[in-house]
Amino acid sequence: MRYTKFPVHFFEDDKLKAIRSQKDGDSVVLFYTMLITVAVKSDSGGKLMLCENIPYDEKILSSTLNLPLPIVKSGLDLLVKFGLLTLADYIFSLVNYNEFADIKAVVERRQNADRQARFKAKQSNNTVTVTEKKSAKTAVSKGDS
Repeated sequence: MRYTKFPVHFFEDDKLKAIRSQKDGDSVVLFYTMLITVAVKSDSGGKLMLCENIPYDEKILSSTLNLPLPIVKSGLDLLVKFGLLTLADYIFSLVNYNEFADIKAVVERRQNADRQARFKAKQSNNTVTVTEKKSAKTAVSKGDS
């Protein structure tokens, strides 16, 4: 996915206001917005995944987002504490992922990709059939002369 949706009232959320009042709270909120883009980009239903089998952890997030490890650690703790993230089986997930991901666009994009794949497969099957028919006609024509 190329973009994410942020509601205009995003920073008016009481949880974000409470986080901003904490030590390094503004950095944690910046970190949270970065996590939202990571989750939407990974397209894993809100799970923070580097790739299919590797979840993001504190060190990977710190290096990929170019944030100090203490900010990442305290940020993850605060976001879990305030119910914006969950942690299960060593995988962090956004609680309100659907609010930020344009699920309808993702579904439409996948349907279009599937439709194009079926069309291309059908086209390639038709090309083989047409070529075989032409070859057969040519062989018949040469045999007639």
